[in-house]
Amino acid sequence: MKPAIGIPGYSDAVAVFLECKSFKEGGIHIARCERLRLSDQGETEEQARENLQSTLWLFFKTCVERGTLFKVLDERGVQYARMSPGGGSQNHSAQKGIYMRDGQVLAWIPGVAEGMDAHRAAH
Repeated sequence: MKPAIGIPGYSDAVAVFLECKSFKEGGIHIARCERLRLSDQGETEEQARENLQSTLWLFFKTCVERGTLFKVLDERGVQYARMSPGGGSQNHSAQKGIYMRDGQVLAWIPGVAEGMDAHRAAH
């Protein structure tokens, strides 16, 4: 059974820590996460960042479904850690389990901490 995705506060969660940058190029606002080599765009900086949140979530969801999340995060030098019980239950105005502020990104991915432990034990 695949882990549940998209429920903040779900048990067995892992937090992923990233940085993103926003800039304007040719009249289009772009939000980019260099570590994961992902970006998105919008008519405003806020829209570009919201679009990047969705892109990041789809990326994480796909990695979980393929069983490659921790391999990809390690390969790209992304920091992650098991969340403390109830750690994702804060009342953030986050979209799809991703909170962005001042260029910092916190993504909580529920249902994958056991996979993280197994991955670390194997490497």
